[in-house]
Amino acid sequence: MTHVTHLARTPLDVPVVVTATFRAFDGERYWFDVVATDAASSVASASHARSIVERSALAFQCASRRGRVGDMGSSC
Repeated sequence: MTHVTHLARTPLDVPVVVTATFRAFDGERYWFDVVATDAASSVASASHARSIVERSALAFQCASRRGRVGDMGSSC
């Protein structure tokens, strides 16, 4: 889950630095605050959530879904 706010335009070829800072763990997700900055100011901000999943559970869900939708290639 990601929520992004675009704050300003950055000219072509201007470097942008992106920094992610851990904010919280809510028991299910790790939340990060993200800021993108060029030489003049902040150009974007975001909040981003990451979850830890068991590979075996993910593989089972993919196999189950693949059976319902047909061959999904390597995306699952």
